[in-house]
Amino acid sequence: MTDTDLKLERAKEMLRRAETRARNLSLPFDITLDDVVALCLDNCPVLGIPLDYSHWRSRKGQGRKGNVPCIDRQIPSLGYKKSNVWVISCAANASKGSHEFAGPDEVRAYVLTEKEVPAKWCRRK
Repeated sequence: MTDTDLKLERAKEMLRRAETRARNLSLPFDITLDDVVALCLDNCPVLGIPLDYSHWRSRKGQGRKGNVPCIDRQIPSLGYKKSNVWVISCAANASKGSHEFAGPDEVRAYVLTEKEVPAKWCRRK
């Protein structure tokens, strides 16, 4: 598979899961596959680590890898709206928790100074 194919497959999976979470949590949802694909960058906008689109399903007992991309709601209560979501690494998302931030710079500052991000998640390829 090409990198583009991997991003598309991962985007489909992230969109499906986000839609399910939105429905289960009664949150607004207006993002499309094109929106998610457009947000799929090569590097995490928070940590700067390369995102691994080839590994999206965790194997039994392994858990999720830190550099796997995931859709994140910048302000959780606003739901999955085009203006409120971005694709970041699972490491950044886990470190961010459910806090609300004004933008990527504020998230980056919080994650890199207030939280200890495991070194294994910050390894570059």
